[in-house]
Amino acid sequence: MIKVLRLFFRWRFSVRRTISEPQDKVWEILTNTKYWPIWGASIQSVDPSDTKIILGTKGSVTTVFGFRVNFAITKYEEQNIWNWDTFGLPVTGHTLRAINARSTEVTFDLPVLIAPYAVVCWIALLKINRHASEVDMK
Repeated sequence: MIKVLRLFFRWRFSVRRTISEPQDKVWEILTNTKYWPIWGASIQSVDPSDTKIILGTKGSVTTVFGFRVNFAITKYEEQNIWNWDTFGLPVTGHTLRAINARSTEVTFDLPVLIAPYAVVCWIALLKINRHASEVDMK
């Protein structure tokens, strides 16, 4: 069943936003799981195998609805991209691109099959933009 669903998850689209912070800072926010509940509109808490994700990191998130979802990081390129599977399916991809020294474009790509989730992704981008200046990189 998962193999069949994975076929339908191939058709994807993106939501993106420019964040007024440097790429390394935005990358820290996106890859350090302690920040996920701050910007992840559907995430209440995270139980990762590592606080900083890398290729192969596994864990679970507890959603705002109270159920746990297992995840695995399936693609990871430092300062550039990370993707994850949940429920064994390729859900959101996260891509960063430096626009200049103080601005970063963040793109979330997701399957057309779960298009309504784009609202959650858009809210996440708004939260990242709002809270990025508060993150201390020290």
